[in-house]
Order: sequence, then C-alpha cells, then structure tokens
Amino acid sequence: MSSTSTQQAKFSARNIEMGRSISNSYVRLIIKGARTFESVPEPMKQEVAEKLIEEGRQDLITDPEYLPQEEIDPGFSVNPEEVPAE
Repeated sequence: MSSTSTQQAKFSARNIEMGRSISNSYVRLIIKGARTFESVPEPMKQEVAEKLIEEGRQDLITDPEYLPQEEIDPGFSVNPEEVPAE
C-alpha cells in the first residue's frame, strides 16, 4: 500500500470515528431535551435514529421515515367470515 493510500485510509477511519462521536453527542443532547431530532443534519439522521432506538427512546424520533417499520408476515391473511361484526 502506498503512503498516500495509507494516509487516506487513516483519514477515512478518523472521519468515521468522528461521525460516530458526533452522532453520540446528538443522541445524548436529544435525550436531555437540549436538541430535537429535527436539528440533526440529514446525513446523520439514520445513525442517530438507530442509536435512539437502541436506547429505547424511539419516542424522540419525530420523522416517521426513521422509525422501525412493522414487518408483515406474507403468509398472514384474514378470512372476512372470521372477523367479528361490530
């Protein structure tokens, strides 16, 4: 690996680590109430949302695009005759 490639790899690794650190900061600030999910820069929202979900605080994610989606069982079906009448 050339010297330039090594430097680029180190730079890239530092950027990734810095991004994680910044997203962790946003998570802490959102949980404390000092920031909102809307204030997170768009490129970081996915990572911040994932961390909030890990912390059990998905209630703080105000953009439904970043909330976990329910998985639908493809084998599930409802027979209308089995549904109780209201």
